[in-house]
Amino acid sequence: NAIAHDSNGYTHIIFRENGSSALLYTTNYFAYLNEGEVVWNDAYIGGLWQTTYVNTEASVCGDFDLAIDSNNRLHISYFDQIDKKLKYTTNSSGNAYFESSWVVTSVGDENSGYSNSIAIDSNDKVHISYTDERYSFGNYEWSYNLNYATNLNFEYFGYWNTDVIMDCFGDNDQDEDFAGVFDTSIAIDSNDTIHVAYYNQNTRYDEGLWYASQDKLFKTWENNHIDTDTYAGAYPSIAIDSDSGIHISYSDSYSHSSTNLKYAYSMNGSIWNLSTVDSQSGTGIHPSIVLDVKNNIHISYYDEYNNDLKYAFSSGNNSWELELIESIGES
Repeated sequence: NAIAHDSNGYTHIIFRENGSSALLYTTNYFAYLNEGEVVWNDAYIGGLWQTTYVNTEASVCGDFDLAIDSNNRLHISYFDQIDKKLKYTTNSSGNAYFESSWVVTSVGDENSGYSNSIAIDSNDKVHISYTDERYSFGNYEWSYNLNYATNLNFEYFGYWNTDVIMDCFGDNDQDEDFAGVFDTSIAIDSNDTIHVAYYNQNTRYDEGLWYASQDKLFKTWENNHIDTDTYAGAYPSIAIDSDSGIHISYSDSYSHSSTNLKYAYSMNGSIWNLSTVDSQSGTGIHPSIVLDVKNNIHISYYDEYNNDLKYAFSSGNNSWELELIESIGES
């Protein structure tokens, strides 16, 4: 699932429907505020929540992400597993309770849209990072390039500029069937500079965690290798603080039995400080990072070894407090 809050404090969540894998949207927009706090009705799952399909076709949905602009309009990117394309949808009113209020368009080529991540700039323009799938007959394997799409230069819905951030080719190891970028995360700072964290594996380039930023004048991309450990960089999540400092949480391996939660920070995108937040094996999977108004760091993540949901907090100086959120069952 993906979650976001609008400027009025209401909650918006998108998630897959069990069985059909269709994309659903729910909000507590009709909940009321009491002295600035949202009053929740948790008596049953319906409560004050309004739920609808994101698109009328109820297509089988792969990866997806959610962002909200300054007018509280929702913007969603997702991979349509039927059309094999990256899709983008938005609701004109900001409060999408009916299927007819969503408008859907395709972005990019066929077999593109895996691992998509969406962000909105100060002018409410949309920016999406994603990967596309290509087969290399020379290397006998599938490769995934890191791509980027935006509607920055267009006033009307459905027009997109696309660009390749990084071409990824296989490393000629026929034991590996797949190579390239498998996870991406995008963020935009207060100057509307675009930042992308991504995980590169089994390619001719150095493997591990990478970071890309776009030159605003020439629209070119600069790629930097952050963590050079072969398997480091899985499931990256990126956030930008009020001083344009870059924060990335990630796992150091795709092998869940040996993963740790790691963290990278840079003031300028070129010099990086790396640290391990939680060194317990089998933890740090699917982390999600967010910064508060004081630039304190908050990370939620999965501990697969204990089947727990965990939380890490830092106010800076690489000092971390770890907390167990949920340990009942497989959380």
